[in-house]
Amino acid sequence: MKNQIIEVKISDIKIGNRHRKDMGDIEDLALSIEENGLLQPIGITPDNKLIFGERRLRAYRDVMILETIPARIIDVPSILHCQFTENTMRKDFSVSERVAIVEALRSHKHGGDRRSKQVRNIEDELTVDEAAKRADLGGKDGYARAKKVIEKGIPELVNAMDSNKLSIAAASELSKCDHEKQKSVLKKGAKHAKWYANRIRKIKNEGSTPEYETPQWLFDHLDQEFHFTLDAAALTENAKCGEFFTPESDGLKQSWAGHTVWCNPPFSKLEIGDWVSKAFEESKNGATTVMLLPSAYKDYRWWKSHCTFSEVRFIHNYVRFPQCGKKTTAYVDVTVVIFGPNIIPGSAGPPIIKADVEANSQDSAEDARHPTNLCAC
Repeated sequence: MKNQIIEVKISDIKIGNRHRKDMGDIEDLALSIEENGLLQPIGITPDNKLIFGERRLRAYRDVMILETIPARIIDVPSILHCQFTENTMRKDFSVSERVAIVEALRSHKHGGDRRSKQVRNIEDELTVDEAAKRADLGGKDGYARAKKVIEKGIPELVNAMDSNKLSIAAASELSKCDHEKQKSVLKKGAKHAKWYANRIRKIKNEGSTPEYETPQWLFDHLDQEFHFTLDAAALTENAKCGEFFTPESDGLKQSWAGHTVWCNPPFSKLEIGDWVSKAFEESKNGATTVMLLPSAYKDYRWWKSHCTFSEVRFIHNYVRFPQCGKKTTAYVDVTVVIFGPNIIPGSAGPPIIKADVEANSQDSAEDARHPTNLCAC
């Protein structure tokens, strides 16, 4: 069985079409190799076709300007004949390398070196599930998850999976996030990344959170005091201000500076903490933000770390929210939370009572119809 490591001329290696397009920062990888050496050789077939290690190869070739690279010869028929044990696969190859080995097994099946009738029969029967099991990925589901991480994950996420800091399942959940979110989650460490991946999984099992529109009476009541200029989390059909951000323009990525902001964010447990963090940070830039938050979330870490620096106004009784585009409604216990440069941290503003708000609105309308004559007679 061939599994030897040799120096191979880079010009002799055939790269072919690869599924991984984002190579990440090759210069950083080259610097790491120069400081620590090449921790894992690349993998090639006996006829010099690259199986895994394209980033390492490019670092050697394009940045370090070297002519040879250490390579492990991967004898695909040996894996086909189960001459690699599961422990050997796991010990000798990272997850992303095992994904590449599965693809090599499949490629070999579809027209590789078929040297005997026995090998041909084995290859013809080999499925993705069987190939994934031989590469110690547990089967087709494990292979699909790992491949998704490689295709959609940032290099740091792939490295976390390859170094066993994150399981394939956890890395797969995180790969569903955009690259900016992946970076912010991974910066907080593996423990936080595992927790966040578990949140994604739980919310997926619970189902998606519907979109609920802000009750007009509540917005009008607060608008009389704050005079909002921006709706940071709106849909085009129900925006409360002339200037607004939709899911497409993504208020989390925009500046709120210079605005008095109304924000009725998505109540999804996965998203709402990001909106609170955004409002907190924008308050440092001079923006005043009035948010609606579910009262049930007061035990969440983002509430304790950010909302303690806000003004809180409690709403008596549950608020009736109309669901966007539908006749259904939901009754939610919500709290008004206000961030801003002029807010007293930890203060409690006047409670909001719908009956009083509506009574005051009716009185105001009556006064408008019958203005008091203050002229001296």
